[in-house]
Amino acid sequence: MLGGGPAMLFQPVVEAATLPVEPLEAVRAGAAGGVALLVGTNRDEGEYFIRPGSAPMPMEGAILGVELMTDIADAATLVRSYPHTAQGQADIMTDLFFWRAAVRLAHAQVGHAPVWMYRFDWTSSAHPSLARAVHTREIAFVFGSLQVLERQLGVTLEQDAARLSGEMQAAWLAFAKAGSPDSAKLAWPAYGDPERTTMIFGEAGASAAVADPAAAKRALLGL
Repeated sequence: MLGGGPAMLFQPVVEAATLPVEPLEAVRAGAAGGVALLVGTNRDEGEYFIRPGSAPMPMEGAILGVELMTDIADAATLVRSYPHTAQGQADIMTDLFFWRAAVRLAHAQVGHAPVWMYRFDWTSSAHPSLARAVHTREIAFVFGSLQVLERQLGVTLEQDAARLSGEMQAAWLAFAKAGSPDSAKLAWPAYGDPERTTMIFGEAGASAAVADPAAAKRALLGL
């Protein structure tokens, strides 16, 4: 069970004794065969790291950063397709460091074991910091600690938040116990071509399994 974390600037080094193959290539080759995978990201991951309204990184620095932190050899055209603003660079982090990594891992593993994909979209008007589904926001829902979040922010969350937390806890527990997040509370189909079914947590009224929910973005990134 993994989140779709970003590539790191400082990464493990491929060498014969301890890491003979780049991890994603090893997964593609079946190194994790038989290991069920639950993987996903939050809709606005990158906004956790960039203050709204701040000056964007110079374009050349943004391009170099993407090339260093991913395996995209020439990222200029891709990076320039995003607005040169703080929001645009937050979206670059969301898409290229988090979501792209999660999708690539899912596709590397899907031929070797069942895979389930999710995206966490929940937001709330109860507090400004809850207005976007940023990095780590799902943790309180998965661990059923919404009261801690309420206490930290001095708010009372809508009843819908408790419902969502119950769905996520049931799914994560089912996955831990039986190797599948499909549960009585939430029907969750496995991920794979061509449907690319993804569970969207945070839909109004109920979470929803959606086919290929970011098809245009996926095409842009060549996934």
